[in-house]
Amino acid sequence: MTNTPRDARLVIDTLLQQSGVAHTHSPAADAEAQAWLAKPGIDDPDLVDLEHLPFVTMDNAGSRDLDQALHVAPEPETGGWQLQYALADAAYYVTPGSALWEDALERGASLYAPTRALAMLPVSLSEGLVSLNPGVARRALVIGVHVDGDGRILNSSVMRARIRSRLQLTYEGVQALADGRGSLDDARAANPASLACQTGDDSSAILASLNALQAMGAALQAAQARRGVTPFDRTESEVHVSGEPAVFDSEPRARLDSERWNEQLSLACNMQGAALLEALEVDDASLEPIFRVHDAPGSGRLKDLESTLDALAERLSLERPWRRDRKSEPSLANWFAALPDTAPRLKRAIQRQMLRAQNASNYEGAAGRHHALAADAYARFSSPMREVVGIHTHLVALDALGIQKNTSARSTELRDAVIAAAEAAKARQKALDRAILFEVIHDVFAADLDAMTKDSNAPRWHTGTLLGMDHRKLHIGLDGTALDIKLYKEDLQTSTDCDWTFDSVSATPSNDALDTFVLGDGVRVRVIAFHEDRQRFCFELRSIGNRPSLRDKRRSAKRKNKTRRISRARRARQE
Repeated sequence: MTNTPRDARLVIDTLLQQSGVAHTHSPAADAEAQAWLAKPGIDDPDLVDLEHLPFVTMDNAGSRDLDQALHVAPEPETGGWQLQYALADAAYYVTPGSALWEDALERGASLYAPTRALAMLPVSLSEGLVSLNPGVARRALVIGVHVDGDGRILNSSVMRARIRSRLQLTYEGVQALADGRGSLDDARAANPASLACQTGDDSSAILASLNALQAMGAALQAAQARRGVTPFDRTESEVHVSGEPAVFDSEPRARLDSERWNEQLSLACNMQGAALLEALEVDDASLEPIFRVHDAPGSGRLKDLESTLDALAERLSLERPWRRDRKSEPSLANWFAALPDTAPRLKRAIQRQMLRAQNASNYEGAAGRHHALAADAYARFSSPMREVVGIHTHLVALDALGIQKNTSARSTELRDAVIAAAEAAKARQKALDRAILFEVIHDVFAADLDAMTKDSNAPRWHTGTLLGMDHRKLHIGLDGTALDIKLYKEDLQTSTDCDWTFDSVSATPSNDALDTFVLGDGVRVRVIAFHEDRQRFCFELRSIGNRPSLRDKRRSAKRKNKTRRISRARRARQE
C-alpha cells in the first residue's frame, strides 16, 4: 500500500466529478434564475399574508438551502396544537418546459458531500430567492395541520402564502433550549443573516412555538409508536475533513430529540399531503401524482429473519425478553421496542438483522402503504428545493386545487421521467456516501499501518460489535466512529492459519484455541495488511464478549467440552 499523502478535499472533488453531475448549471437556467431575481413575485396579491406569524427554520449547522419553516401554536380548548409548516415555493419558479426544470430533472436532487454540495437549483435560488432565509419575505406553500393531544391528526389545509422567517435555528441550539442549557440567541445559526435578525417582541412568541413543538413532537412520536413503527436507533456516521493535507475522520452522531420533533412535522405533512393527493385523484383521475411506497418484507425474508433470531437465542441460551415468543408477542416492532438496554451490542446486532430484512422504498405513480412509517400513503412534499419529485408533487397539488394550473400535472410521461430522475439521484447519493465512507476507512487504517511500520510493538486496536455475517464475510461496527468494516472469511483463514465455519449467527474456528464469534459479540480488531489487488484491508480479530452472563456460559461450555475431549484422550491412551 502506498503512503503517498492525499488531500481529502481533492478526493471529494474527484468523487463528485465521477458522479456525472454537472458542477455548474446551464447558461439558460442561470439566465432564468436572474430573471426571477428581478421579478420575484413576493408581492403576488393571491398570496395569503402570514408575515405576522413568527416562523423559524431548524436545520443542521451550516445549512444554507432552507426549504422548511415552522410555527406551532397550542390549542388549550382541545389540548392539541395548530401547526403551520411552510415549504419553499420552488414550484412557482421551476415549471416543466423551462431551463430550470430541465436542469432539475437532469440532476434529480441535490448531491451532498462533507465539504460541498451540488445543488439541484442555481445557488441564487436554492440559497437565495427560494430559500426561507431569516429576515426576508418569501413565497411558501403552507400546510396547516391540527393535531389533538394524543398525536392524532384531525384535519389539514394547503395554501400559498407569504411568510417571513424570524430566525435560522440549529438542532443543537433548540436542543440546548429544551434542556435549559442556552438562550434563543445561542440557538441561532452562526451566519450573518440569522445573527442580524432582531427578534424584539417576537422572542416570547418564538419560545412559545418551540415549547409547543416539543410537546406536539412527543405526541406525534407516541402516536407513531402506537401505529407499530419500529424504534430503530438511527445513529449515523458524521464525516469530517480537516488538516493539511486534509484527511477524513468520522464520529458517531446520535440524533437529537429536536431533530425527531422536526421530523415528525415533516412526516405528518407528507402523510397529509399524500392523503390530499389521493382524495384529489378521486375527483380528477387524470392527475399524475407521485408517492413514496415501502413494501413490507416478504414471507421469505421474514422467515429468514425469524430463523436467524431463533438461532441466536438458541446459541446464546437467551431468555425472555431477548427470546421472542411469537404467540404472545406477534409484533416484531413491539418486541424490539421492549428490549432493554442491558446488552447494547446484542440489541444493535438484532437491529441490523431486522434492517437487512426490510425492502427498499421507491417512487411510484400509485399510492401504496409505507411499511416503515405504518402509513397508508406517503408523498414527498417537504423537500421542494432539493428534490425534483418535491417540485412535481407541489405542481400536481397546486393544479388540482386550482391555485396554479399546469397541464404537466396530467402527463404520465413527465411523471415517469421524474420518478426515473428521483431514483437515479437516490442511487447516486448512496454510491457517493459509500465511496466517502470507504475513504474514511482508508485514512483510519492507513494511519494504523503507517504507525505499525514505525513501531511494530504498538498495534492500534479498535473495539466494535459483530453486527452481521453471511457465508463469506463478517460485518463489524466500530465503536467511536460509526463505521462498518468487512472481514472476509478467506482473510480470516489466512491470518489465523485455520479453517472457519460460518453459519447465520456464528463463526467457528477449527482450532479450539481460538475464539468463536457470535452476533452481538464485542470484538477487538486491528489492521494487519492491505491487499492492493483486492483494494481491501485484512484484519486480526479478537473477542471481548457479549453480556458477561452470556460470555460466562460460552466459556463454561467450552471448558466442559475441552475437559470431555481430554478425558476421552486419556481413556484412549490407557486402553
